Amino acid sequence: LYGKRFLFVGKLYESNAKLKQDFPASTFMETETANIKSIKVDGVVFLIRNMGHSMYYKVVQNNQFAELPKIYCNSHNINNIYQAMLQGIENDV
Repeated sequence: LYGKRFLFVGKLYESNAKLKQDFPASTFMETETANIKSIKVDGVVFLIRNMGHSMYYKVVQNNQFAELPKIYCNSHNINNIYQAMLQGIENDV
């Protein structure tokens, strides 16, 4: 899991700021205006509680992410986020 690069969609709060430490090569889209063109990632992680509709639609309407695994996390708990990521990657294999 740690060798993968992800696009994390949603504002990072204290409870999940550890994601930046554990996934330093990943991209973090914390605002609707973030530039996500031409980034290379292995999957997209939607932090549902921390994002808005416009962030979601900006990602799903971008064809470069169409074939990638989409992981939806509805939790602030870091362990729950990691579990959802692991399941999302395993289900895509």
